[in-house]
Amino acid sequence: MTKKHDSLNKILRSFGIRPAWGSGGAVEKLLLSNPALQEHKKKADFIYPREKIQFDSSFTEVFFNRRERGIASISESGEINFICSDESLKQWALIRHELEPDVDPFDKRYPTLALDCKQEQPEVSIPALASEPAAVAPAPLQPMIQEVKSNENLVDSHMEFSIGSGHSKISSTYAGTSSNANILSQSMQEVMFRWEQHWSERQHSFIEWNNLAMSYVGANIGTLNNGTQQISNFSFGGNYRFSDQWVIETQLGLHGYVFAPSYAAGSVNLEVKPLPYAQVQFLRDLVKVRSLTLKGGGGLVYTAPSTEAGYNIGAGSAYYGLLRIEQQLKSFGLFTEGQYEYFNQSTSFTSQTTQELWGRMGVRWDL
Repeated sequence: MTKKHDSLNKILRSFGIRPAWGSGGAVEKLLLSNPALQEHKKKADFIYPREKIQFDSSFTEVFFNRRERGIASISESGEINFICSDESLKQWALIRHELEPDVDPFDKRYPTLALDCKQEQPEVSIPALASEPAAVAPAPLQPMIQEVKSNENLVDSHMEFSIGSGHSKISSTYAGTSSNANILSQSMQEVMFRWEQHWSERQHSFIEWNNLAMSYVGANIGTLNNGTQQISNFSFGGNYRFSDQWVIETQLGLHGYVFAPSYAAGSVNLEVKPLPYAQVQFLRDLVKVRSLTLKGGGGLVYTAPSTEAGYNIGAGSAYYGLLRIEQQLKSFGLFTEGQYEYFNQSTSFTSQTTQELWGRMGVRWDL
């Protein structure tokens, strides 16, 4: 019998049925065979306590297989239940490794009936592989129904909000004169929003927006013009967890970069130019203690060239490294991170490097 916080997606995942979402997916099939579910005002897989769910014949083979492997029981009336036992958890781990070898069968971010069972039986040890399941003679499959309760913790997506503070140094060398301008920032502020959609345990997509407030002073120059800048950036991308510890992320967007394209008579003008960019990042779980995780990683950035009034901007590149600490709570999490970035890009008149150091803290809500 299922417990509190169940949903269509959680039940299907609990028996290793995939893909749950998308056109022709298991959730869509259940919605078509259960018209009453389509009248719900919340998300598609929302279900009420003790609501009856009818499974059509397309699920028959899967449920028979799960019963034969010892993780499910089917009563004479057709009621399907997950069997909570040492052996069923071993079989569940084996099934999950068969479907997706690099995914933790008991990842707490993705609730399943097996995870509920394991948390109720902490003494159970789950190996990576299990022995062959005992054969069970199949019985005629009756109309399948399931008593379920609404899910409040299923992670289909999450939202992040963070604030940050940092410092920047721009070093610009002017062609022909070899004059050099060092421009330092006062404290910079950042506000960032990020929404991430979970398509599966391993594959996510996201959109991100941030706003930067910057104020610069000249370290070795006379007059600095346009020293205060406001920049808004937008990006989108996706990430993929290709092992239990490693995640790769790709990102495309439009980012405002600060340039010092001219230097004459002891005066420097700062300009902000929005440039398209592409980014790839690798992030690794370094240390994990219960719900606290330390992550480390880095990435590379490519910025596209641009033609401006009176000068050209060449293609640029950057690299960065970061450390991030996450504390996951029941339905939200807290995080803090530090990042260093080195950026190199030239214009028709200058060769410029920018170094930035950032600290951020924020909150994450599971939706």
